[in-house]
Amino acid sequence: MDTYDIPIVRFVNQFSQRSHVFDLAVYHFFWNNMLKGGILSALVWWVWFQRGKSDFSVRARLTSTIVFSVLAVAVARGMALLCPYRSRPFHTPSLGFKLTFGMSQETLEHWSSFPSDHAALFFTLATGLYCIERRIGCIALAHTFVFICLPRLYLGVHYPTDLLAGAMIGIGMGWCACRPKISLRIYRPAALWRERHEGSFYAALFLLTYQIADLFEHTRGILSAAIKALTKQV
Repeated sequence: MDTYDIPIVRFVNQFSQRSHVFDLAVYHFFWNNMLKGGILSALVWWVWFQRGKSDFSVRARLTSTIVFSVLAVAVARGMALLCPYRSRPFHTPSLGFKLTFGMSQETLEHWSSFPSDHAALFFTLATGLYCIERRIGCIALAHTFVFICLPRLYLGVHYPTDLLAGAMIGIGMGWCACRPKISLRIYRPAALWRERHEGSFYAALFLLTYQIADLFEHTRGILSAAIKALTKQV
């Protein structure tokens, strides 16, 4: 992988620190979850309530896509834990990586870079949206590539193959999520819940899409704190 990754990383890194404004803008996109997942979650809600669509079919595929996006994160994190540890570009001294303005050397320390869970999650959503509504799906795919993946490459958070692997996971998951047999099987219990308790259904759906937009950051924080507390007790 290094044969392809290192030349690309070094080429992109030559533009680092040339513009304080540009570096900080990219850094802002890297950290701002509203500008990343918030946009895609908004597109999910847009398609959900869009008029002129087959209500059951569209919502079945959207629900399945949301479920598969959670699975995509689990797959990506599982691979990161099972595969050999891979240091991020800006954590690799041999690369001589030049940090962009605003970036800290301690960012994401001890986290393996392969594969990108951001790419896996958001390419699942974007692919699902593309299968349902091409125009909105193209916006979602472009947004994922330009505003989620490219900043991570520019800042040295991921190698190109990290992002490519995450994208392949996401595209595969998104495609599977929209297969009729799969989406209908997943949506039937959700549709029954919506019919019987519409308020609680949409409250739960909102919380789930909020967590997706936030890449489950707060959920992971709660689980991490709980594990530490249990470990201390033991």
